[in-house]
Amino acid sequence: MRLMDKISKLLGICIELFEYLFAMVVLFAVILSVVASAQIFIQFDWTNNKAFYDFIYRVLLLVIGLELSRLLITHNLQAVLELIAFVIARKTLKPDITSLDILLIVLSFFLLICSRVLISVNFQNILKYTYGRTKIK
Repeated sequence: MRLMDKISKLLGICIELFEYLFAMVVLFAVILSVVASAQIFIQFDWTNNKAFYDFIYRVLLLVIGLELSRLLITHNLQAVLELIAFVIARKTLKPDITSLDILLIVLSFFLLICSRVLISVNFQNILKYTYGRTKIK
């Protein structure tokens, strides 16, 4: 084996170990945040609507942390799409959201759904099966 191949393989292993380490750090931070948030949730005035929005906002932040940890371990394109979806969902809960933001959020979710369909379904089979049924002029 050449020296460059050995260095490349060693570098790949080191990067993978650092990714696992970062995933564990993020997971540990999420666990600490759950413990800290539990004390805050107990003190909330649940008759107020703002408490519910704050609760959902914090839960989505924790889910984003979990998804980021999963993404660092799996390197899955579906995990990227799910992470982006949770980030967009969290953005929708901001009180200063404009109508342009809502339009962009809807467009973003539409593009995420299209991306997920294209990833999960074999795109070549779709073209093969629909080509004979449609008339191309």
